[in-house]
Amino acid sequence: AVALDPGGAARRALQDPTHQVLNPRFFVIRNGEVLWYGHPDAAAEPFKAIAEGTWNPQAIKQEFVNNALLARAKSQTGKLVERCEKGEAGVAWQDAFDLFDSIAVAFPDDASTFELQKFGTMIGPANMPAEGYALGKELARRYATDIAALRTLARTTLNSPRVKVRDLEFAFAIARAADALGKEKDPRAAEVLALAYFSRGDRDNAILHQERAISLQTNEKLKKTYEAQLAKYRKDEPKPVPYTPRPTPGSAAPAPAAPSPAAPSSAAPAAPDADGAH
Repeated sequence: AVALDPGGAARRALQDPTHQVLNPRFFVIRNGEVLWYGHPDAAAEPFKAIAEGTWNPQAIKQEFVNNALLARAKSQTGKLVERCEKGEAGVAWQDAFDLFDSIAVAFPDDASTFELQKFGTMIGPANMPAEGYALGKELARRYATDIAALRTLARTTLNSPRVKVRDLEFAFAIARAADALGKEKDPRAAEVLALAYFSRGDRDNAILHQERAISLQTNEKLKKTYEAQLAKYRKDEPKPVPYTPRPTPGSAAPAPAAPSPAAPSSAAPAAPDADGAH
């Protein structure tokens, strides 16, 4: 089937208000009212309820509105960070940090998402490692029981390509804390811990924990990526991910950078490591 929207009226009426451009996605409309929209794979349950006459779009309206507002917020932060990177007049990194903070306050249930993005921005494109790792320590304490937040803190430090200064001790402590929180049975925590070991130059432990991550992972697609990473651990030199600057449009790709230096271990957070110590 081919749908035409020459004037863009349907896009403006339906897709633009969601502040999302995910595809594929479709909208279910009856008498001018949007009953549901989303990915086809998630359509079975609402379709069944709509067919049975039991579907109540008002019951999920607030969830969809919140999702649209969150998408808009993420778009705003992304654009502001990009303007800061370009050095545009009238904008500063503090403007971006203030925006992250204000969104975290406005969406308390999703505050960690924006706080973690602020952390990644500070140690990444803003190149403010001292301030960034200070925030990282604070977030490690605040989300000491949130395994997803801890995994993100560690992975951002270890794997974000634009981090110039990687505090390996910070990342290692956080990765161990996440693995302990998952009682060593969370495949993603095990995978991050393997990366932390490899970044520290410890090939044997990297392989050990990557193999554990593979044994725990039930998602076949993720398992294949874990296996590919394991092959790299067995072959490549164990060291931190190098800093990769973003190329200027139209310029040649930059030469490979030297491995990122580790920040002083004094930046390590007060988060429990795998044996429960602080």
